Formats: sequence, C-alpha cells, structure tokens
Amino acid sequence: MGGNAMYVQFALSVDCRAVETATALDATEFIPGVADSPAQAVVPDGDAAADHDDVEPLVARTDGVVCRLDGCRDDCLACNMDIVPVEPYRVRCVDGALLLDIAARSGTEVECIQRQLKEHGADVEPRRLSDGDPTGGGQQAVVDLSRLTDRQREAAAIAIEQGYFASDGADAGAVADRLGVSQSTLSEHLRAVESELLSQALRPVTNGVEGSS
Repeated sequence: MGGNAMYVQFALSVDCRAVETATALDATEFIPGVADSPAQAVVPDGDAAADHDDVEPLVARTDGVVCRLDGCRDDCLACNMDIVPVEPYRVRCVDGALLLDIAARSGTEVECIQRQLKEHGADVEPRRLSDGDPTGGGQQAVVDLSRLTDRQREAAAIAIEQGYFASDGADAGAVADRLGVSQSTLSEHLRAVESELLSQALRPVTNGVEGSS
C-alpha cells in the first residue's frame, strides 16, 4: 500500500427496506446487492430472522445466520453498490445508516468516491479519515478550527463527547436534544464541520508545507 493511501468511513442515509430490516435485526454485517442478486446480512438471532417477512435465512455461521433480504428498490444504492468506484471492504448498518469502510489510494480518490455517492442521490457523511500508511509513519494535517462557527464547534464537541461517531455511541436524536436543536439542524452543523475539516486535511502537502488546493 502506498504512503498516500487512506482509510475512510462513509455513513450513507438511504431509504431502503433492506437496510431498515438489517438494522432492526442488529445485523453484524451487510452484503450489498448487485445486479439481480438481493442484499444479504449476517444476523446474530436466527429465530428473529425467521420470523421476519422480508428475511430468508440461508446458512448458519458461528457468529449468526446469513440471510437474504427482500425489499430493495431497483434504484436503491444499498442494492447497487457497484456504482462505488472503490469496493468497500466492510459494510454495516447502524441506526438506519449504511457504514462503508473503504481503503483508498489517496485523498483525491476519497473525494472522488464521495462525489460519486452524492451524484447517485446518497446523503453522505464522512465519519472517519486516517492515513493508511501501515508503517505507522503517517502524515499529519494541521486544521484551522477558527474556520468553524462557535455553534459548529459546539455541535462537534458534543457529538464527540457522546460517542456519536462511534458505532456504539449516542444516536443523532440524543446529540440533538443535548444541543437543543432538531436532528436536521444537527446534521447540517456536522456536515459543515466535516466538509471544512476534510477539505483542509486533504489539501496537497509538499515538504511539510501546505500547497494550494
């Protein structure tokens, strides 16, 4: 893997029955559908899966049951993941969102993936971003927090404090209540924070000096 490789996790808000079903059944893994093949998920409780109308249990594993999920529309991104220019190496459903873990060659490729997802109608939220250098000698990026408004910084701080960006942390409703705003306003603040910090972090760096974007 090259020194400029990066790890990124995107959270996609999609209107998809398969994703809703996987979330309701606490699926530990989600396998997006492709072409005529429906989405699948690994569900820890096989009995709960068997009782669900949209679920067809297929094979048992040590960590659960692999199930076929019905209900995807033809235009649903969760069932047409082949449009993503880089295939995610892990996909999960958390709080109704689709989490994609992707290994990209560069920050430019990360931006390309995000642009492609948005062009296909996905509400995309970058959750994590880090240098993918396996030697541990990753690059550091300096970001200017003064570019954020006081409200944006407050929203980000509360989200981090309550573990919003962790898979097992607080959900958007809890963070929005703490901040005293609606979930849509919280999402707007966090998207602005992520967009600003991501654009700063991915600016070209040459000999330790930031280049122009």
